Amino acid sequence: MNDELIYFDYRGSTTHKHMKISDRAAQFAPFAALVGYDQMIDESNRFTDPSIALALDKADDLDHILKQLNTILDSRPMVELHVFQADERKQGGSYHNIKGALIKIDYNQHALLLSDGSTIPVSSIIDIHCPLLDPLNESES
Repeated sequence: MNDELIYFDYRGSTTHKHMKISDRAAQFAPFAALVGYDQMIDESNRFTDPSIALALDKADDLDHILKQLNTILDSRPMVELHVFQADERKQGGSYHNIKGALIKIDYNQHALLLSDGSTIPVSSIIDIHCPLLDPLNESES
């Protein structure tokens, strides 16, 4: 029965126009069968740094610097903070330097408030540098 259909002439549709070959090829264009696969591969290839655990003496140094900064808060000292920012999507994170004028040390929130409105958790701080403290530290030595 199907063999007979091969020998019939195709006259075309009376209700639809004949599709161009270039349009017909678009039906078979590649498509993203796995939506999000490329993003997943890119994410797995993205590197993060591990968080550094502070040594006890370094944590004591940071505590000492924070106490010194607390005595000169009225002058809004410029500070440069080296902080670890955890990654939102995977383990690890990245290290950044943040500069700004220190407005407040919030002991309840365990954070530093800078003049640009940013709040930096003390637990993320790796190092603090303040030019105003350099003369103080030299006189203590």
